[in-house]
Amino acid sequence: MPSFVQVDDSKRRKIAIALAFIGMLPSPLPLTWLHKFFLGDYLWGGIYLLLAPTLLPKVACCLEGIWYLSQSDDTFMSRFPQAGALLPKAPDTAAAQHKQAQATQLAAVALRDVEQLRQEGLITEQEFEQKRRQLLGEQVGEQKIKTAKVRQSESGSRAGIDANTASVDDWLKLPGLSIHQAHTLVALTQRGVQFNCVEDVAAALALPIQQVEPWQTILKFCYYEADSELEPTAVDVNTATAEDLATVPSIDLFLGRAIVHYRKDGPYQDLANLQDRLRLNTEITVELLHYLRF
Repeated sequence: MPSFVQVDDSKRRKIAIALAFIGMLPSPLPLTWLHKFFLGDYLWGGIYLLLAPTLLPKVACCLEGIWYLSQSDDTFMSRFPQAGALLPKAPDTAAAQHKQAQATQLAAVALRDVEQLRQEGLITEQEFEQKRRQLLGEQVGEQKIKTAKVRQSESGSRAGIDANTASVDDWLKLPGLSIHQAHTLVALTQRGVQFNCVEDVAAALALPIQQVEPWQTILKFCYYEADSELEPTAVDVNTATAEDLATVPSIDLFLGRAIVHYRKDGPYQDLANLQDRLRLNTEITVELLHYLRF
């Protein structure tokens, strides 16, 4: 099977021009159909092949070659979008550029929020500068992230529900789970939160462990070995002060004040709602699973 090199759109017009003029050349085999097949116009390619014994296809090749030559690359590709369809296209960077644009837009929004907090006197100039530098990608300190050893649950023989890819309908198969709770869990996983154990699911739903233990035989997930055996004390995110929230791992005084500030728009419904309103990243959201209650 022949291997093709990648050809971008700017070169496809040139290939079509070359094939059209090649069709004019005298040859024991008809070549007038080549450019038509390259453009994906197989019907006319077949007609040119049938008329090969006459001069008409050669005249048409000359005229079409000149026509292609007079067009810009964009005009040519808009008229012949199937040009070189069998050739592999060059890597498309549009997705990467879109992702970068989204990240830039989110950073700009976050900067405006930080500026608003500074103007309202909720943060100091020093805290503002620190957060501004963090949003701009500079290295300011290191965020403490829990290290975890992840291993696959030894439940491969069970036909269960993957906790990290489950849909709302999948979650509703668990006994006692409401549709609101199912939507909350799906919203968290869609934002990148990974459930490593049933304790994570219980924390996300603010449920006692005893209530979710029966789900252990249904759910499948990876879980971590905690680096501390101490049971965390959950803080009520809707009543705690900024200082109380700052005692929670991954929440500094700045984030605590922001949580209190945006609480004026209404109480936080759940962890997913908190993540949305504070624009928290996935790592921080996972860290907060066991330390907040709603």
